[in-house]
Amino acid sequence: MRLSVIIPSHGRPEKLRQALTSLSSQEGIGRDFEVLIGLDGGSMEDAAAIHQEFDGKFARLVVRALPRSGLAAVRNALMQEASGELLLSLNDDVIASRQTLAEHLRAHEERRDRRVIVVGAADWKVHENDTIFDRLIRETSMIFFYASMNTQEALAHPERDWGFRHAWTINLSMRMDDARALGGYTVFDSWYGSEDLDMAFRASRLDGGRPVIYRPQAHVIHDHRVGLHEYIEREYKLGYNAVHFACKSPEAAFATYGRDLTSRAEYEYSVEFVRRERGDAKRARQMMESVSREQSEQPSWDVLRESLYIAHLPLKRWSWRLGLVACVEGKPLESANALTQSA
Repeated sequence: MRLSVIIPSHGRPEKLRQALTSLSSQEGIGRDFEVLIGLDGGSMEDAAAIHQEFDGKFARLVVRALPRSGLAAVRNALMQEASGELLLSLNDDVIASRQTLAEHLRAHEERRDRRVIVVGAADWKVHENDTIFDRLIRETSMIFFYASMNTQEALAHPERDWGFRHAWTINLSMRMDDARALGGYTVFDSWYGSEDLDMAFRASRLDGGRPVIYRPQAHVIHDHRVGLHEYIEREYKLGYNAVHFACKSPEAAFATYGRDLTSRAEYEYSVEFVRRERGDAKRARQMMESVSREQSEQPSWDVLRESLYIAHLPLKRWSWRLGLVACVEGKPLESANALTQSA
């Protein structure tokens, strides 16, 4: 099976070049794969420069400057030009290991009896001035669920179906004809989040299902440092987009959250939650601000990690609810509101 790698990118040329350099050094797969890049809001000049720099490194390289439309729309545009049987979606801020592509390909070839979605590992990059907050992001489920997927017990069951909520396009492969049969990724109005979960949910409804299996050997490094403020804004954006998700893909959203996010009751609960829990959210933020700059090496880290994770949850949940309320009320997506109101 031939593999098509698609990478949407917006405003991170050096990260993109780093990703492409890592893809040019793959082992166990030769050069028999293509790479398609979509510059979301990029210029023709930018596209030409990247193409010139990496031309000849792959069997086929496509670099497109596309109108600003969000990652899902860019992925859909690239899929239309792809010629491979397998689709591998990567972020532009990852560094692939030398075996990443070969491991994705192997996972699908070993499962010819049943089509699957393959999620590869994405370890956060460790920085020299590593902090407690960096380590919390890496070792807990604040953003991704890799911490639970990498336990010895979980790794002992490589054929486990992790479900659609673990299907992240940071490092994910699936059959191209499945992706096209589903009509590609759903483009939500706020452009932020949920399109990967929605795609995997819809794939699970295809004949025979599409189990989401984890292959840690298909490994990338995620070179994206998330600070506390970005994290708060991220939760706000996810809450905001959750309403669009529920409106456009109600079944997938209900399966994700277990309730109807578009209901009047959900909105009223969220309004009251934001009002009632703001004090706890502010205290949680103050606590996280105070520890997030500390160096990551700490005594009794296992206990501290779990304590801090639990302690930060009021801030996480409050920021998400604030975004939901803003969306329902028709306000523009202004994630800085979460920072202002939790200060």
